[in-house]
Amino acid sequence: MMNVRAAPPDWPAMSYPATAGQIFQLILARQASSRSEIGRLTGLSRTAVTARINQLAAHGLIALDATVESTGGRPAGRLSFNASAGVVLAASIGRSRIQLAVADLGCSLLAEESIEVDQESDPQTCVPAVVDRLHQMLSGCGRPLADVRGIGVSVPGSVDLSRGAMVKPIVLPSWDGVELPPLFRRDLRVPVLVDRDVNVMAIAEQRGPLRGAADLLMVKASTGIGLGIVSGGTLQRGSLYAAGELGHIPLPDGSGALCRCGQTDCLEAVAGGWAIVRALQRLGRDVRHVRDVVTIALGVTRRPSA
Repeated sequence: MMNVRAAPPDWPAMSYPATAGQIFQLILARQASSRSEIGRLTGLSRTAVTARINQLAAHGLIALDATVESTGGRPAGRLSFNASAGVVLAASIGRSRIQLAVADLGCSLLAEESIEVDQESDPQTCVPAVVDRLHQMLSGCGRPLADVRGIGVSVPGSVDLSRGAMVKPIVLPSWDGVELPPLFRRDLRVPVLVDRDVNVMAIAEQRGPLRGAADLLMVKASTGIGLGIVSGGTLQRGSLYAAGELGHIPLPDGSGALCRCGQTDCLEAVAGGWAIVRALQRLGRDVRHVRDVVTIALGVTRRPSA
C-alpha cells in the first residue's frame, strides 16, 4: 500500500498519488530536483517516481544532470526544467499594430517584432498574414514547426474563453464571434489560448514581478483604457466576460464627448488614446496613432530647460 505523506505547507492542493504534471510543477518551482526529494514530498515509491520522470523525459521537458555527486548507491542525478524543449508563439493584436514573439518554454524571447496589418479587415483576411510572419520568425530562430507547443493571442476586447472568440468588440467589430484558435493553429495540433489584452498583462505580472500577490489591478492606457482584476489570486472575468471595462464608465462631466461605443462621456472618450489623437487633430497636429502622441509627449518632457 502506498505511503502517502502529508504535503508541505507551500505544496499546492492536489489529489494523491501525484501525477507527472504535478511532479513537473515541483521541478518548475525548484521545490524538488531529485527523485529522492520528489519521493519525500509526494510519498510515491521510487518506481512510481521513475515512471513519472520517464513520462516527462519522453516529452523532453526535463533534463538530467548526471554529474551531481552521489552520497552512495544509485547516482543522484539532478532534475531540471528543459526550457529548450519547445517554443511558444505569441501575437498581441492591437488597434494600430500587432506585436509578435517567439519564446522558449522558459519565457525567454527568441525573436520579437511589430507589424502593420489592417486589423479592421475581418480576421479571415488579417490572421493568415500574422501566422505567416510568426512561422517566418520561427524559421529564423532555427526551429521547426514541430517544436511549437502552444500559441497565445491577446486581443483588445472581451473574449469567450470556451470558443476563443471576441464578444461584441467595439474596436474590431468584424471580429465579433469569430473563433480565432483554428485560424492561428492551422495544421498544428497545439493549444491556442485567446484572452483580453489587459487580462494577459495582469496574469504576466502575477506570475512575474508580482509573483505571490493575491490582489492586483492592472490598468492599460493605450488606444483604449482597460482594467485587469486579480482578486484572491484569481483573475476576474465576469459572467459576461466584461469585468474591468473601465474605459466605458461614464464621467459626471464629460462635456458630451461621444464615445465609439455610442454613449457619451465615457472615460475612454475623454482620456483614451484615440480621443487624444482626435483632439490633437482638431488642433492641427499631424497625428494618426497613439504612438504619435507618445512621441510628442516624450519630445516635450525631454526638451532641455532654458
